[in-house]
Amino acid sequence: MSTWREWAEKEFDEIWASLEPEIRSDIERLDYRLQTVWREGKAFKVPDDVMIRKMREKFLALVREVTA
Repeated sequence: MSTWREWAEKEFDEIWASLEPEIRSDIERLDYRLQTVWREGKAFKVPDDVMIRKMREKFLALVREVTA
């Protein structure tokens, strides 16, 4: 591996490490929110296959929108 590539990978690792606590926190909050949607759907007797499909559709649409 070239010296530049090694440096670049080290820089990336340092950037990631500095932001990982925030990323982890964001993922935990997202997980909590998605579990809440699931529990609410179950409470209203929404079938699992409908919840899975709708959550997948809406989540992917949101990711596309946010990353566009």
